[in-house]
Amino acid sequence: MQIDLLQATEDDLPIVRNLVSYYVYEISGPMGWECNAEGVFGGCDDLAEYWRTNHPETPLEDQWPEPKWRGYPFVIRADHLTAGFVLVKQYGERAEPSYDMSEFFVLRQYQRQGVGQAAACEAFDQFRGLWEVRQLLQNTPAVAFWRKAIGAYTGGRFSEVQEEMPHYGIEMNFMRFDNRL
Repeated sequence: MQIDLLQATEDDLPIVRNLVSYYVYEISGPMGWECNAEGVFGGCDDLAEYWRTNHPETPLEDQWPEPKWRGYPFVIRADHLTAGFVLVKQYGERAEPSYDMSEFFVLRQYQRQGVGQAAACEAFDQFRGLWEVRQLLQNTPAVAFWRKAIGAYTGGRFSEVQEEMPHYGIEMNFMRFDNRL
């Protein structure tokens, strides 16, 4: 299977927006989340910012909104078919290059086939620096996936800790590593 991680274009924004509903639905079970009155799961409210901050026509002062981050949206393709999406944030207020795997989703039919691991490694390879990948504690499949994917990518050289995520007010699992070496 050919797996590609492609920089998302303006045409991809509606596709990723559609995939977000599946992404949120998939984690709604372990989290106990309910859909709204219209039967829709919300999520990724800052999605359009990933395109706006990374658009060549966006003025420089708007490419790093508060709190100083820049987005990099990607679409995952497996044999040229849409298989998921990746949203990476680069933080600008830190002295060293710092990246966050903000959102990562692979459609169910492509899970457990190496698609996610290949896409994650490709994203890591595109951005060299300090990385942070976090998971909801209740999302045990995601914790297991990232432990395996990051472990393979780093040769086991990463840290893992549970911390409160101040923005959300919940405890999350954080995995951190540096791929500049």
